[in-house]
Amino acid sequence: MKVLFELYDSAKPLNNVITSLALRPDRVVFLGDRRLNQPSRPGAPNKWRESILRVFEGAHLHCDVEWISAETSYEAIYDALEQSIDLYEGAELIADATGGSEYMLLALGGICAKRELSVIAYHPATRAFVQLVGAPFDVESLPVPRFSVAQAIALGGGELLKQDHGADIVDNPDAMALIAPMMEYCRENSGAWSALNRYFKAIQLQLNADGTYDAPRIFNSAEDRFPLVDATLTRLQKIGALRYLTFERQKRVIDLSYREMLPCLYMEGLVLELYIYQALKGCGAFDDVRMSCHLSWDNDMDDLDTTNEVDAIATSGIGQFYVSCKVGMVDQWDMSQIASVTSRFGNGYATPVLVCLRPLQLDPVQYRRARDMGIEVIDSEDLSPEKLKNRLKNLAAKWN
Repeated sequence: MKVLFELYDSAKPLNNVITSLALRPDRVVFLGDRRLNQPSRPGAPNKWRESILRVFEGAHLHCDVEWISAETSYEAIYDALEQSIDLYEGAELIADATGGSEYMLLALGGICAKRELSVIAYHPATRAFVQLVGAPFDVESLPVPRFSVAQAIALGGGELLKQDHGADIVDNPDAMALIAPMMEYCRENSGAWSALNRYFKAIQLQLNADGTYDAPRIFNSAEDRFPLVDATLTRLQKIGALRYLTFERQKRVIDLSYREMLPCLYMEGLVLELYIYQALKGCGAFDDVRMSCHLSWDNDMDDLDTTNEVDAIATSGIGQFYVSCKVGMVDQWDMSQIASVTSRFGNGYATPVLVCLRPLQLDPVQYRRARDMGIEVIDSEDLSPEKLKNRLKNLAAKWN
């Protein structure tokens, strides 16, 4: 029987499962502080345990799991670890030093001085497992595990609830084929595209019996954007996004090639989100990609749960990428929001990414602020298909 001793790491939860998923032992013994045997709040399950078990289940790791809590002192941790090791005499004993507090690592070192067990760890700098002490162990054969977006969020103690929007478009490959040419027009004519979004958001479309839509003219001069709207609609027809388009004095009559693309007309930023999602999926560097992710912070089914919406999340190896897409001006709030979500769920192995339709580098103050906050910036200069593909591959390589 192969038994793995895990030193629980509350600061970087990903450290608690990397070795387990690679080694796939028969039993995992977690040694941590008192929180391992306490509910996260009265009447609720222990979210620290639950997150690990959910990841094990998603990775089809079927093993026995034991939880041991000890006071935060060298002596208490040493005694708890030694007593647990005594229970498995004759088994293949392996300890993981990837995570854990200083007290835990010191206690493990003390145990190694008098007991026979192999100690291994995942080394982020080399992106490989290394053996620290003990009998020879074939660490080179251990694969570095890969995570889905749902598993990554679970390790952060949260839950991926749903996709807020865009699912119907993503599921239609013919509709998705139109996103790149629409994005090209957005990049070249951001003002006209913004006018189109504001116009369709302001009006009430009227569905006709033949399936076409009437888009009425707004007579308030501040809202009369027909010149810009007409130019954009004409381009959409040439692209193939509109099957039918006629111009009348009081209205425009349109028919979409794909009805599910209607939100692209009034949801500002949706085309950019779809374009980034398509690029993340298509560059071949990511294991899992989700867009418009609605996240629960603690997975406790509370009506007052804290939630966030992230435009896109991707995983590559043990790395995670939290992406915010902005078509307008970027401010400190936008940066703080994506940075905080990345910190909350990223397990210490994550990168926040800010995608801007406008050239953020032309605003040196905000650009410097983003870089100082550890945010990777992809702006209009990087949004051509080939440049974007290279940027995304370079980002993924950070964790592989």
